[in-house]
Amino acid sequence: MKIVSTRKSHHFHTLHFIVEPKIKIDLALIREKKQTLERVKSELKNEFIGIDYIIDELIDYIQIWYLMPEVLSRPIIVNLWGMTGVGKTDLVRKMVTKLDYQDRFAEIELSNSDTGSMGYYGTSVNSILTNSNLNDNRPAIVLFDEIQRFNTVAPDGQPIINTRFTDFWELLSDGKLAKRGVKDEIDDMLERYVYDSMQRKKKKAKQTEEPEETEEDTTIGIWQAKRLKSLFGIETDINVLAEMEEDDVLQLMMTSRKKKKIYEAVDYSKTLIIISGNLDDAFSMAGETSEADVDADIFHAYTEKITMVDIKQSLSRRFKPEQVARFGNIHLVYRSLRRKHFEALISQEIENIQARKLLQSFRSLLENEENCYVKLIFNDQELFNSSFNNSMYID
Repeated sequence: MKIVSTRKSHHFHTLHFIVEPKIKIDLALIREKKQTLERVKSELKNEFIGIDYIIDELIDYIQIWYLMPEVLSRPIIVNLWGMTGVGKTDLVRKMVTKLDYQDRFAEIELSNSDTGSMGYYGTSVNSILTNSNLNDNRPAIVLFDEIQRFNTVAPDGQPIINTRFTDFWELLSDGKLAKRGVKDEIDDMLERYVYDSMQRKKKKAKQTEEPEETEEDTTIGIWQAKRLKSLFGIETDINVLAEMEEDDVLQLMMTSRKKKKIYEAVDYSKTLIIISGNLDDAFSMAGETSEADVDADIFHAYTEKITMVDIKQSLSRRFKPEQVARFGNIHLVYRSLRRKHFEALISQEIENIQARKLLQSFRSLLENEENCYVKLIFNDQELFNSSFNNSMYID
């Protein structure tokens, strides 16, 4: 309860009592969740080599979302930037699994190409999230991967005209997505349903004259029930709705149509939004394929110098200024791996090969001279690439 005092004279005050909704905080549950985060952080560090600093920052930034999502009024946005193949996507997927959020997770690749966006149906982010059953204002994780493909500015600086998935920027703004055109969609579906119902009733009337014909099922079925539940905001259980008779469903639709809530914006404020992309121009050494013999530690030193200014400038070459601002200020930058990290990766892959018994006949040789083979593979670029074509670090 908030008490507001308003002075009326030199001697008297008028007190106004404003009742605000209370948020119940379960300290025991928060402690348990905090332990879960620490466990997840430790497990991720054991599975990924050379990105402990990224894991530490990522877990720290998602704490408020994971521990107390009920206090959020807008989504938490975390950006992951790096060169191709550093493990951005795989890190998010493994974190989702370890947090047990697989059923509350959507991985989306947007593109400004008509043939892009991974073949999603619809032209809005809201439709994708609705089809993923994430439009219920409960905590969820959404990964927008390869975001550089959704650029709104061409390399020559000219704007790119794109009418698809424009609500992505609305989602980043405040997490509220307007239901554009929903009234027309509801009216259209209601009209179609009434017409189809009338046709079935006419057909049923003819069947009374020809009783040998099999009577048609008048329940709406599970697929239609899902669509109705989503569009009309019907709270009835999906299985109960699927078994309802047409007349009962029609009455339910008419009642739901009058409720203002079904026209309100969808609230995604409890969502953790992770944006991932390859900003190769911010990593000037990314295109230096002619310098393949340069030591990994030198490349690592280059990437350590990349600043937030470099990231923002790279984004500004792909997106409009107001769009760059909506990415927020949480930007985690992957640095190039050091030599010791690559050697650890090679050792790990050798152990995996031994575990799969693919080199059983060479087991003793590898065990006795593993360090020799680590250096051999690291120094042989062709052998190194073939060793890691299927490693966990390929996005």
